[in-house]
Amino acid sequence: MKKIFQWFLILMLIIAVTDAVTLSAQEAEEVTSRQSPVFEGSLGFRVGLSMGPEQMVFGAQTIIINFGTRIRFAPSFDIGFGDDRTVFNAYPDFRFEIVDNRAYIGGAPTFVIDKPKLERDEDRPDEIRVGAAILAGIYLPIGEKRKYNFEARYELETVPDFKVTIGYLF
Repeated sequence: MKKIFQWFLILMLIIAVTDAVTLSAQEAEEVTSRQSPVFEGSLGFRVGLSMGPEQMVFGAQTIIINFGTRIRFAPSFDIGFGDDRTVFNAYPDFRFEIVDNRAYIGGAPTFVIDKPKLERDEDRPDEIRVGAAILAGIYLPIGEKRKYNFEARYELETVPDFKVTIGYLF
């Protein structure tokens, strides 16, 4: 599964580079003429699965600020249950949107609290970690502001290693 995600990220990176190079003059002028970020205010939820540990994941997501026409600040939070632990994750994501703003790649620092089940690991304290994540996703619009998004995330040096989610933004 990690190999599939790695190839998916490589493909998305190639598309992003190609898309950025062919950015039209009008879009480039709009990006440079915009002086301040624009508040978007989308909010939504998501569910998914993670590997390493294997968990069911539930969370919230938002897109707060648009920087230019393609860069978004999209923080999210999720909780994973299963594999004898509960994992809390917080991500202040930055997304670069490509392919007519329907796909994106991005990255973020990752903040994790890993809580083991006490009956199994009584002496093991909660672990707090900071790492980094790379991500790729696709938006499927279902109205003027509403949309679904499918996202794959690979985390470096934190838990979980790999996560796939589907979300709804309104």
